[in-house]
Amino acid sequence: MNKFELIQSLIDQAANLPHRDDIALDKLKRRAQMILTKIGTEKSYAAAMNNIIFFPPFASTIGRYYDEYWISGKEKFLNLLRTVQEELEEFGDKDVKEKQKVEVSKRIFIVHGHDEINTLKLKNILGEHWHLDPKILRGEPGKGRTLIEKFEQEAEKAIYAFVLFSPDDLVEVKGTTYTQARPNAIFELGWFYGRLTRQKVCILFKKGTKIPSDLDGITRIEFDNTVDEKILEIERELRAANLL
Repeated sequence: MNKFELIQSLIDQAANLPHRDDIALDKLKRRAQMILTKIGTEKSYAAAMNNIIFFPPFASTIGRYYDEYWISGKEKFLNLLRTVQEELEEFGDKDVKEKQKVEVSKRIFIVHGHDEINTLKLKNILGEHWHLDPKILRGEPGKGRTLIEKFEQEAEKAIYAFVLFSPDDLVEVKGTTYTQARPNAIFELGWFYGRLTRQKVCILFKKGTKIPSDLDGITRIEFDNTVDEKILEIERELRAANLL
């Protein structure tokens, strides 16, 4: 468990602490002291925890005094643990942040049209061959978002984008016909071009797919049938982007 989860486990344990059970309380305090020491929190937290009173400082035959002190002490204990957890959440658990940094640094977004076979092949190559973190929009949970919200929120996590152009649409202009990529693929390419710059975007296009002339300057790799024909070229671009 990371630090945040360890504190959460203490919160759960404290919330379920049996009423006026001094043995269970002693176990909880010892575990809390150990965890607070191990995760390197401020010493003031441990001191504050030791100062929390669960029993009245005087002998009493009135049971409600014991109940009141116990309930008050338990709430103070929980508040202290929640404060520690909030601090970790606000300023970051270094271990978690470093792990997230590694994960984010490998995130590659795959833009595609109707070529499902090559989309999955590219995803498998990136994930299994180079252990990167390829993402396809439809594979991410919706979370009640509109399509454009989902795209923007998922795409902004990526540091590189492969745009797979396939001859999906037949276009006729002044008696001339040609095939081009789906409009959504062209739109998403433009989004990544603006966000990541052209150095972090690569077009993979199937032979026969027309590329708009205003996309000159973006790296492009042409393949005949499958993207794995160009694995060496793909690797070269990833190395140039310092992803391998």
